[in-house]
Amino acid sequence: MKVKYFTTFLVTFFFASYFVNMSWPFLASKSSEIPRPWAQSEEKHLPLGEPDKDFTPAVVPNGVKAKYQIIDDVKVFHLTAEVIEWEVADGLKIHTWGYNGTVPGPLLEVAEGDRVRIFVTNNLPASTTVHWHGVLLPCGMDGVSGLTQPAIPPGETFQYEFIFPDAGTFMYHPHHDTMTQEGMGLNGMIIVHKREPDIAKRPDRDFAIMLHEWSIEVGTSKPKPFEMTDFNLLTMNGNVMPSTEP
Repeated sequence: MKVKYFTTFLVTFFFASYFVNMSWPFLASKSSEIPRPWAQSEEKHLPLGEPDKDFTPAVVPNGVKAKYQIIDDVKVFHLTAEVIEWEVADGLKIHTWGYNGTVPGPLLEVAEGDRVRIFVTNNLPASTTVHWHGVLLPCGMDGVSGLTQPAIPPGETFQYEFIFPDAGTFMYHPHHDTMTQEGMGLNGMIIVHKREPDIAKRPDRDFAIMLHEWSIEVGTSKPKPFEMTDFNLLTMNGNVMPSTEP
């Protein structure tokens, strides 16, 4: 059986996008030779991929997938960042932050070449953004506050729209007060499937699993987002054993 596991480790935080979007003066004289994949992404817009027809949908143990509508050949998603109470195991509840009421946020599952429109609503007590980690896209959609966009204030909604040009496994998370907000649970997975109409050439099943380490003191229910080494809880798609699916 051909099985693939998509696993994202949230042990450290990611800063690569700061460098991707920076202008490097010492390269200015050769600017015509510098590849600009984020500009070329618009060239890969394909008819929207269909589950089962173009790819085998992933399985998300303990988790959920983001729902979408198709409007004018665009997959339209909604993400809401909000304060939630989350049960990581029977009787063990934490007060944290999540997307659409879950930790991690719902899986965004698309096909290469899909155009998406993602409305992000901020119901947190702090400003936020969403960064699409590893995805080649226009600079203004990269979700880095103070660099590619203003942060989304509490109570406001920001619209992201871009094409997923490449198949792969990615993640989304804030790029505003990143350490705090990721540490509080704001993250989610993205699977961009390669289009493969021949079922025999696809994996039998894909599993999407996100790991998250937490630091929660005994007798408390709120994570310590600034802890970087002394973790005491490991969740798989938001749950700990034995509450995880087999």
